[in-house]
Amino acid sequence: MAHFTLLRRPLTQLLLVASTFLVVLPAPLAQAAKATLHMRIENADRTATIYKRDPLKRQRRSVIIVLHGNAGNVGKVHHSLDIDRYVGDSGVTLVYPQAIRGKWSLTNDTDVEFVHDLTERLIRNGTAKPNHIFIAGVSTGGMLALRLACQYPQSYVGAAAVLANLPTAAGATCKPKHSIPLMLVNATNDAEVPYKGGPTKKLDYVGSVLSTEETLAPFAAANGCTGPMVARLGPIGKSKLRASFETYKSCKVPVQLIKIINGTHVIPGRHIGRRGKLANGAGSGVMAAHRIFSFSQRLR
Repeated sequence: MAHFTLLRRPLTQLLLVASTFLVVLPAPLAQAAKATLHMRIENADRTATIYKRDPLKRQRRSVIIVLHGNAGNVGKVHHSLDIDRYVGDSGVTLVYPQAIRGKWSLTNDTDVEFVHDLTERLIRNGTAKPNHIFIAGVSTGGMLALRLACQYPQSYVGAAAVLANLPTAAGATCKPKHSIPLMLVNATNDAEVPYKGGPTKKLDYVGSVLSTEETLAPFAAANGCTGPMVARLGPIGKSKLRASFETYKSCKVPVQLIKIINGTHVIPGRHIGRRGKLANGAGSGVMAAHRIFSFSQRLR
């Protein structure tokens, strides 16, 4: 049985000195229970960290599986993405799998099968509601999330990838047999994962990726999208960052792209440093964690 430890966080508040109004920002999990799930996969010990509220309530819940990025770990993505602050009282459980030595295996199926086995374990052990598991990832974790959406679309209510395109080899065989909602958040000046495709740089995954357009294509086909993408431009922000919100028309389920124009390989709205300073969020107006959580909730 997993051992839970209660973590208490204060409600984040912002006092506007120039007025008499008190603005309350979305709060992180006020009472989050943390547990570690241990698994044995292909003669290797694998783990996933689970965060949930009200652990004594033993009902099944909606789950978001979050895959960390390049050379990362659970702690890094838990802090930098900080999707917790949007969970609130929604009852959503967050699950963070850990890659071996921080590196996802993207050239074979080892980690695809690990995360898929984890998905099925969460249903068997009563953690997750069937058909209520959302998969999301950042950077190389986003690539893995895309591969899972290709190979096991029926296992997830939806998927999201941030700063990620499909690895070229995986993209050649990506033909989802089931429709799956997808949101992609990519930056046009990303040198590590090129927006227009090509060789990756400074990543654990050494290889090439498809372009963002090519990455979206098999999911648009599986989701029956017949119309073109419709774009809505956000305002120009700091460092000339600008978001373009693009959606395929006439789809059975949504396929969406948030394009960060002039953005680099930095999570939009990520928290950096001990004080939680935001990066890219103020410039593009996009908070990746909020977009992921909101997209997942519309699919419940």
